[in-house]
Amino acid sequence: MEDKLLVYRSKRGSQEALTRIYSKYKRNLLLLAMSLLNDRTASEDVGFFASGHEVDYYPEVDITIWADVNTGLPVQIETNTEIDSRMYKGKVHQTQKNIKFDIPLEEDLFSMEAPAGYTVWDARNLDVQAAEAKFIEGLRLIAERFNHGFFPDCVSIQDYQMWMNYDYDKQLAAMSLPKEEADTLNYKLFESSIFVRFFRGEMTYRCKGVRLGETETPIFWYKPEKSETYRVIYGDLHVEDVHPENLPK
Repeated sequence: MEDKLLVYRSKRGSQEALTRIYSKYKRNLLLLAMSLLNDRTASEDVGFFASGHEVDYYPEVDITIWADVNTGLPVQIETNTEIDSRMYKGKVHQTQKNIKFDIPLEEDLFSMEAPAGYTVWDARNLDVQAAEAKFIEGLRLIAERFNHGFFPDCVSIQDYQMWMNYDYDKQLAAMSLPKEEADTLNYKLFESSIFVRFFRGEMTYRCKGVRLGETETPIFWYKPEKSETYRVIYGDLHVEDVHPENLPK
């Protein structure tokens, strides 16, 4: 009965209950830690800390932290995630170990000077016209080669990264392209993301379910700096300058 009460209180953040659990079952926990960490020395200083759910945008993530009972610093962190999204479905297990703190690092690792052979690009100097053209080319490539003729539902950087992380490699591998062609495709898609990543201004994307070639369907519009009109991209990827009162409702 006491154990159930301690677990109940521990799950609700009681440090006292967690301490009591550790004291009561220290031997069992150390044996378990030794087994999981495969390190007898480390396990003698490790206690089971906690697990949790509802972290950020992963509703089914479970985190287990093994922490040094003297310093409170983590020794090993395990996560088990159940992802069920539009772009990826499945289970992901990650283990972080051999964690080191306060490691001396060379000062030049933190230098903001560009290494030899690199050029600094200031995002505030975005060439909007060129970036727009590359963005349009990216929309065409995604629709034609990856999405069965349809535009992607969203074009935010978060959506772009999720697609690149979970689906893109598998789709690209299925094409069996020569390396040079695959590299070119990679670079064009990267370039296409520059517009939404660095444009600072009002923009709207609305093309869920829209197929490439729909001439009369506006899919994206934005307002260039100091412009009285908006640039509107249509489903066939032609662009028009449109006054605010004529924008899609």
